[in-house]
Amino acid sequence: LLPGSRVYARHPKTGFSSSGDGIISKNFFIGNNLTKYLGEIEIQNSSSCILSKPRAGIYETKVSSENFHEFNKHCGGIILPSERILYKAVTEIVDDLMIIISIEDIKPVLEKNYHLISFDNCYLKQEIERPKFLSLISFIESTLKTARNFPHFRESLLLKTNIKEISILMMAEIIAETLQIPPVTSYLPDLMLVRKAEEIIDDECADIFTILELASKLNSNPRSIQIAFKKHRDYSPMQFLRERKLMKARKLLINHNSSSMSVKTAAIGAGIYDLNRFSKNYKEMFGELPSETLKKIHS
Repeated sequence: LLPGSRVYARHPKTGFSSSGDGIISKNFFIGNNLTKYLGEIEIQNSSSCILSKPRAGIYETKVSSENFHEFNKHCGGIILPSERILYKAVTEIVDDLMIIISIEDIKPVLEKNYHLISFDNCYLKQEIERPKFLSLISFIESTLKTARNFPHFRESLLLKTNIKEISILMMAEIIAETLQIPPVTSYLPDLMLVRKAEEIIDDECADIFTILELASKLNSNPRSIQIAFKKHRDYSPMQFLRERKLMKARKLLINHNSSSMSVKTAAIGAGIYDLNRFSKNYKEMFGELPSETLKKIHS
C-alpha cells in the first residue's frame, strides 16, 4: 500500500492491537483501520494520497514540518505525498476510515481533468459538513457494508477495479476543489471506447466469443480496444467478458422457474461451452460450484 516508504510504529508493550477491513488491490485500499493503545506511526517518503477520518476516537497528524492537525469524527483530511507523516493517537481507541491511493494512479486524472501537476500543500483539511467529503465518507461506509454482506464481492476483479476508479475520481475532485482549481472540459475517446465495450458486453455477453466480434460491434479494431483497456482498466476486455458470462450463468441458475434447469443449460445460456473450465472459473469467482448453487435453489 505504501511502496517505497518506511513505516515505524511505536506503542506500549501491552494492550496494543490493530486490525483492518476493506477492499485491497495493488497500491489501493478503501476501508477502516481499528487500533487500540497505539502511540505513534511514522511514515517516511510517502508517495500516496491518504484520506483519513475517524468514525470513533481522536488522533493528531503532522505532515513534514507543519504543526499537528487534529482528526476527529467531525474533521478529517487528505495527506498528499510527503517526506514525513506522523500519526499520534490521542484516545486509546481509534477507528479510522481510510482511502489510500498511489499518486501514480491519481496523477493522470488530476493532470487531464484539472491540469494539476504539482502541490504546494501536503495537507488538505476536510470538514464533514462539506457535501463532497461527506459523500466520499458515505461511499467508504457503504463499501464496507457491502463487502461484509457479500463476501465474494472482495474477490471480483471487476468490482474492485470499479471501486478503485470511483475512489480516484472522487478523491481527485475533492483535491482540486480544496485547492480551488476548476475542472478542464475534456473528451477522452479511448475511455469512451472502454465504456462502450463494457456496455455491449453487459448486454450481449452470451453472443460474444472473441475480441474480433467485439471490435466489429464497436466499429473499431482489437488492438485499439486492448490498448484502451490497458490504459483505463486493471483487466482485459476478455477478462471482463468472462466475468460477465459467469455472472449471467449464476443469474440463470438462481432466477430460473423451470425444473429442467441444469448446469449445462445455464452455461450455454451464458455463452459458455467448456463445462469443465466453467465449473472451475465459477468456483473461483463465487466460492462454490454451479451445481451447489443449483442445489441450494432446489432445497
